[in-house]
Amino acid sequence: MLQRIILNGFKSIKTMDLELRPLNVLIGANGAGKSNLVSFFKLLNEMMAGRLQQYIATSGRAQSLLHFGPKITPQIEFEVDNGMDTYTLRLFHAAGDTFFLLKKPISVLSKQSV
Repeated sequence: MLQRIILNGFKSIKTMDLELRPLNVLIGANGAGKSNLVSFFKLLNEMMAGRLQQYIATSGRAQSLLHFGPKITPQIEFEVDNGMDTYTLRLFHAAGDTFFLLKKPISVLSKQSV
């Protein structure tokens, strides 16, 4: 189970550090980013299934996924922690209005080996 998400530069979310519990309720004003957090989970799901480019195509354009566009936010960075491992990844805005993802995670910290 995911225990923590740190997300930077995704849609209306400039910076977010969220600890997750077994039950989570999203409450906030219109435009606070609730739907964008749900969209981030969809992005994660599509990335894990190898369908990042299809997700971008159906979401509009890559630049629309960046906080205020690529001139302000050239990448989406996120860290997910499942209690045993922490994964940090970056999606860089690339030519053709798409994203470039490094083939391997930037960092994987296994808490079992620490």
